[in-house]
Amino acid sequence: MIIHNCHVHLFTLRHVPKEYHQWITTLLKFGPVRAAVLWVLRNIWPFSGKDLAERLAKFAEVGLEVSQEAVFNNRLKDQYPQQDARFVVLPMDMAGMGYGAPLDDINSQHEELAALSQKTGGRVLPFVHFDPRRPNALACIRYWIEERNFKGVKIYPPLGYRPTAPELDPIFAYCAENDVPVMTHCSGATVRAKRYAADIARAAKLAAPLGYQEILDKYPNLRLCLAHFGGERAWDAYMRDPRGTGEFKDEPTKNWLWDIVDMLRNPANTNLYADISYTMFHLDSNIATLAVLLEDQRIRDRTLFGSDFYMSKMEKLTEKEYCYGLRKNLRPGHFDQIADTNPRAYLGSRLASAVVFPAPAPAPVPQAPNPWP
Repeated sequence: MIIHNCHVHLFTLRHVPKEYHQWITTLLKFGPVRAAVLWVLRNIWPFSGKDLAERLAKFAEVGLEVSQEAVFNNRLKDQYPQQDARFVVLPMDMAGMGYGAPLDDINSQHEELAALSQKTGGRVLPFVHFDPRRPNALACIRYWIEERNFKGVKIYPPLGYRPTAPELDPIFAYCAENDVPVMTHCSGATVRAKRYAADIARAAKLAAPLGYQEILDKYPNLRLCLAHFGGERAWDAYMRDPRGTGEFKDEPTKNWLWDIVDMLRNPANTNLYADISYTMFHLDSNIATLAVLLEDQRIRDRTLFGSDFYMSKMEKLTEKEYCYGLRKNLRPGHFDQIADTNPRAYLGSRLASAVVFPAPAPAPVPQAPNPWP
């Protein structure tokens, strides 16, 4: 078995808009006060238990690494001692959030991942992410897929667009026609566009799973993964009110976990997947639910292992504890299937040559974003 972690992030604070950081990460960007702020977080932060403050400090420290390569080498790879473990790395194009431009643009983020894929012999499997509202988003996606051998496409609707937005349609069509998997955020909306800053429910609805059924009906060959399997709040609610409102009380749909399970059982959705990233870091409360769901082969065949590193640094478990906990509590063979067999099927032909190609020509430069709606 080769472990495939199908959902990790390596981007640093240089890839996040300057105005987006909470005051704590803003302070941490300034070297002279960094050590003092971290000490306060760990010792006398008055508004949360010391445990939460410690986890916030760990999360911030990862984001302050000098590069994505440093995050991988210093924070992630040793949690997976298998020298052949592979990682689907998901960049984030945050320029259109409304918080200003990141210090390093999305092309430089992709170039770092291309170099890291080369250095790791293909252990890093990068996806490409361009906000579909960029005027030349599809051209940029095609470049990274066709010229640089990136493995798939990431989308993140809470940045301000619906899954059925017209800008996404040619991207879905391209991916369906060219055997390119798509990963989409399908949980709450902690990261969201500025206009939703005070309305998390509205932003989260953009990620609701039922919003993708129209896409799946139109493009039955599209391999689509609903990341986070609906999110930990939906999993928690599922045990008490399975058909309830799920993530937010005012949404008209059922519980998101209920919806995703329904979609996976639909015989028409044979190319739909869901990963368990972040959600299963709530291992004690959710492992029994996952174990029972995996008894259904329709679900077991299309569930993917993922962690959501390093967002998961906000949780108590380490990557290794999380991975071992899953292996210990799932039925024999089920972890192997979600961590190896299913990721191979999801990645499809894109996995045949794992290493990303060096640049044969300059990458297309994304045009300046439109005034985001």
